[in-house]
Amino acid sequence: MLVRRYTSIKRVDLVLLIRRHMNRQKCARMAMALLDHRTPPSGWVYRKMAELSPAFRQAEVGSANSYDALAQVILSYKGYENATFDRADFLRNYALFGRIHS
Repeated sequence: MLVRRYTSIKRVDLVLLIRRHMNRQKCARMAMALLDHRTPPSGWVYRKMAELSPAFRQAEVGSANSYDALAQVILSYKGYENATFDRADFLRNYALFGRIHS
């Protein structure tokens, strides 16, 4: 996987890697952007689930409570006035899923 392969690479090495694949002007712009102090040293950071969601419990994955929580997140994210999201259809399908799952 490309992301995992280059997460620990140094910026100077990354500039050399980019230079092989791009013309000089593009390479110079990319190198300047990478050397900018505002650019983070790593583009991808793995986090533990407990850090992202302290309430997460591995034993509850796939339980009715976890599906209910997921449905509530979907409903709150999509909102009540989203023209592309059919709330009634989602609730009907979720109720069907609940009957099949139990």
